Order: sequence, then structure tokens, then C-alpha cells
Amino acid sequence: MKKPREVKDRHATFRMTPRLKDALEAAAKSSRRTLSQEIEFRLEQSFIYEKTIGDVKQYERMRKRAIRIQSGEEPSPGRFIEEAEVPPQYVTEEQLREEIDTLRKSIAEAMTPKKRDDVA
Repeated sequence: MKKPREVKDRHATFRMTPRLKDALEAAAKSSRRTLSQEIEFRLEQSFIYEKTIGDVKQYERMRKRAIRIQSGEEPSPGRFIEEAEVPPQYVTEEQLREEIDTLRKSIAEAMTPKKRDDVA
């Protein structure tokens, strides 16, 4: 049984190049969506991507700062680090890059358009 569709009462009109329209139509056909559904899907994905990449960049900045603090290059921002009961774990630049690459791959997989079986 199909899920009830979200009521859509807003219309948007915009211009696009023939190349972009052809690409959107091909993607819509491949994913078995209408052109409108494909445009809406891709716009929604762009906001998810923007939020996720922002989070990854923030994570990357925080991890690099933590490494500088652990190595003594930067002073501790507060007592919670000095009073921690567990010894600090040092992370190499290579380990940090591997973590970031793993996150980026996960994001890319999550953003890959999936075929929708419920669209006729």
C-alpha cells in the first residue's frame, strides 16, 4: 500500500538550461520519478548534504583542535580535560584522515539517489 503523499500546494517556476533539464529528465526516468519529484528530491538532498558537510567540517576542526591540545601545542580550554580520569588518546594525522574519509563515504552513500519502487 502506498504511503499518503504530502499535500503540496506551492508552485515554483524557474528557468534552466536545456542541458540541466535533460540531465534531470534522465535522472527522473532512471529513478522512476516524475520530473517534479526528481527536482524536489535533489533540492532536499542538497540541504541534507549542506548540513552534513557542515557537520563534518566542524567535526574535523574539533578533532584537529583536540590533537593540538593533547600534544600540548594549544592550552587546554578548561578543567574537564585536565581532570579526566582516563588518559588522553593520541590520534595521528593519518588516523584522523581515515576517520574523515570514512565519514565522507558514508555521506556519499546516504546521498546516492535510490530507485523508488512505489512510483509508477
